[in-house]
Amino acid sequence: LLRKTRESDVLLPAELQSRLIELTLDQLESEAVAPPLRLAVSPRRLAAIPVHALIFNAFPRVTNELYPLLVDAYTAGGRPMVGLHECWFTGGAFRRAIFLEEDTLELIESDILDAPPIAGAQVLALDLNEEREAHRRIALMLSVPLWNPVDGAEKLDDKHWTGECWQRADLPTPRFSVLTSGLSDAYLLAQMQLYFTRGVILKPVDGTEGRGVRRLPAVADSALAVIRQNMTTGQWLLMEERGNVQFATPVGPVPCVLRLNVCWDGRAASAESSYAQVASTSIGIASVGQGGRLLSSVELWRGLCDAEGTPFMPQAADWRRLLQVAEDGVGALARELGGQMPALLGLDLLLDLDAEGALCPVLLEVNPRPAGMGHSRFITADGPGDEPGVTMRLWKRFF
Repeated sequence: LLRKTRESDVLLPAELQSRLIELTLDQLESEAVAPPLRLAVSPRRLAAIPVHALIFNAFPRVTNELYPLLVDAYTAGGRPMVGLHECWFTGGAFRRAIFLEEDTLELIESDILDAPPIAGAQVLALDLNEEREAHRRIALMLSVPLWNPVDGAEKLDDKHWTGECWQRADLPTPRFSVLTSGLSDAYLLAQMQLYFTRGVILKPVDGTEGRGVRRLPAVADSALAVIRQNMTTGQWLLMEERGNVQFATPVGPVPCVLRLNVCWDGRAASAESSYAQVASTSIGIASVGQGGRLLSSVELWRGLCDAEGTPFMPQAADWRRLLQVAEDGVGALARELGGQMPALLGLDLLLDLDAEGALCPVLLEVNPRPAGMGHSRFITADGPGDEPGVTMRLWKRFF
């Protein structure tokens, strides 16, 4: 497999060998929601037009994130776009890229001859072990501003900051307390009592993909033990559990989270696409990182129920209310971040029912480097849809 031709005894260059192995493992170990990536042996030349760069540093499943954005930009008639690994930069220019072959809509990865200049860029698909450090490092090596600026992204990574922002704007979001190591048992128990009426969640202030999130036991001493076991360094949030609208499964109702991809064009927020995450059990966390699974928002919307399993049939007005809360939430963040506001955000919402049985969306958290693009489907004003895609407004506004 690693030889250029059957007749030749010359092996492929070491980088291509390494990439071929990585792609093979990726196909075996993960769900493919994008077309296969073709590795070009010979260098390619792109059109001499400034490009928009999607910059990443984590290879696994990266085509699932790149392909939907590349197709969206092409469909919108926007600027040529390329995916660039951090290590493919040399002296401010890129030497290798992933791009869309426009005639066939195939994904190609190739060395690039006479690379065109970069007109704009955004960061995504970073190694979660160094996400913030990598974001800042990439920003420093570019000569153009990022569409998700470092300072704004770091603010949005802070769940304490975003929660307080939404509270200041009087938007629906869970109540929480900020915890640090060294707090007394009496203080922790007192804080837990504020939220035990609905359940208590413990999560790191800067966690992502469900890492470190724990649902605390209802018994105070047991809950205290879980806090002590998990909260060793940094800041943590003790948060009231919200989301009494769940998803019906054969094992009963399970928690769910709706992800909306929201474009901020400098003036207004526009929610354009979505997908959902559901937990595997009634006491699980609705995150793939915690054993949950992804599904379409259409499937979620059709399978909603209350905590007892009674079906809940949402109406178009419920969906419009959800979109309004999401866009108001992004607008509130933008007012405080100003020029540091990212152009594309992944916004997570929980679903509650009020005393009259109406749907109440609850702002949970936001991701300035949204993922799950391959699972995203465009939405309408009246409900979720089935057409694959992430954003059209972004490219039409900024290109």
